[in-house]
Amino acid sequence: LAMEENLDGASDGAPAAHARPDEALLDRQRSVTHALTEAIWTSETGGQSKSLLQSFRIQEADMPRVLFAWKGISYYEFLFRGLVKEHKDFFRWLGASDSLPRDAHQIPSDQMKELQARRQRSIQAIRKTYMRCANLLNRYEDAYEALTSRNDPKPFQHFLMAAPTLFQGLGVSIGRFGHASNAWSVLTNKGRRMRLGFARLEPFYDFVLSLHADKG
Repeated sequence: LAMEENLDGASDGAPAAHARPDEALLDRQRSVTHALTEAIWTSETGGQSKSLLQSFRIQEADMPRVLFAWKGISYYEFLFRGLVKEHKDFFRWLGASDSLPRDAHQIPSDQMKELQARRQRSIQAIRKTYMRCANLLNRYEDAYEALTSRNDPKPFQHFLMAAPTLFQGLGVSIGRFGHASNAWSVLTNKGRRMRLGFARLEPFYDFVLSLHADKG
């Protein structure tokens, strides 16, 4: 949680000081950060974490739900950023000519047109899933920015109250393109075989589309 420099201002309603903090202030910030991290992990509040959440104008009865939601969002944000970094070669491959069959000249034109259509639908489905994840996490970042930089807790409060429903959909979306990326990694031996034949690409695109078969 990259919040040490913001917590003091968020907890007392005043903007964070620009002067270099003294050791006592740093100790207090570390203590509050530790308390909040523990509360997010356990979904239970102590004195410091409860006081901080109250400063966000979150009612005590809602705190366990909010902490559970915060943990879910934080986990999926970490997972999403890692997957994007880990599988960047897959996304690059999917949009390049390498994702077309190397033996295209040997394939009847109607079959090639159908494969190209499946490839395009796969690209669109993965892009849509990626954007759903990115947009949701951007909402989280914007709400956190409003809290820490503008001392406005309402967007953060509203986001966390809705987050249990939101992060369930986020988990499904991350799973979809994560499975697609892992399948590509196996198919291409982790990107070492970038050009594949029609017979191997056809079931791969069918698999990608099957991950996105529902409308959720």
